[in-house]
Amino acid sequence: MAVIDIHNHLSAVVNLYEGGPHRGPTGLRTTPIVDEELRMLGRNWIEEQDRIGISHAFVFDWDWARVKKFCTWFDERFRGMVVVDPRQTAEAISAVESCFRSGLFVGVKLAPVPSWSGDARPYHFDDRKAFDFYDYCQGSGVPIMFHTGAIYTRSSDSDQPTGNLVRYCRPIDLDAVARTFPDLQVIVGHAGRPLWQETLCLANLPNVWIDLTWSQLPIALYEETFRHCLPGFGAHRIMFGSDSSPWSPDKFVELHSETVRVMEKYGSNESDIEAVLFGNAKRLFLDDR
Repeated sequence: MAVIDIHNHLSAVVNLYEGGPHRGPTGLRTTPIVDEELRMLGRNWIEEQDRIGISHAFVFDWDWARVKKFCTWFDERFRGMVVVDPRQTAEAISAVESCFRSGLFVGVKLAPVPSWSGDARPYHFDDRKAFDFYDYCQGSGVPIMFHTGAIYTRSSDSDQPTGNLVRYCRPIDLDAVARTFPDLQVIVGHAGRPLWQETLCLANLPNVWIDLTWSQLPIALYEETFRHCLPGFGAHRIMFGSDSSPWSPDKFVELHSETVRVMEKYGSNESDIEAVLFGNAKRLFLDDR
């Protein structure tokens, strides 16, 4: 069964979790990765993905020019998502238009915390300063994936978490966004981990999808989220993602098998499983592009 993995990081932020060289005071890699190394990592990543039949993987990073370069090298496999600050309307629209002209991008990724928002000022998803950008994406047919739930990052020299406050990533803040822009396709990244109750409150909004990417929290909690979200949203609005990266290229393996196991446990048929692993993402991101 073919698989589309909609949630992957190109940045070296994964070194924050995995350890590794060239980490600065916040755990981020400070030595830029050279093209030769990134190409090698990309080839290795594809080899890992071939193990479960991944046909496409979507990647993102604040440096969208780097994402574009990576997708150009591996255009048979990877597509990009543009990371922007939606409050900076003109700059955000310019970035999206530039990326989409390449034919290598399929959506936008937003995370309102300092390590992802491009500056030190976090924001809530329903910040009115972002609404002009949402209106543009609605009119242009550009889906937006919103990071929801906790970001469990820690600095490299301390056991203390970094300044990523969960209150800026609450799924319930998407209620106003999805209602104000009913034709904007809203993807609840991570299904709000672990705030699945807030995510479930959005299930009656037909333009809201969930990305069941699971990482950092124990895998045993994945089933609890899935158990509630599957009947709430139905298999036709749930998509598979892994949080993989070139530095952790096989994260999808356990999550893929767990997704199939949980769906079968709760009565999903083969058609439903195919929709979650492949069909829904193809329909939302790839068809007619």
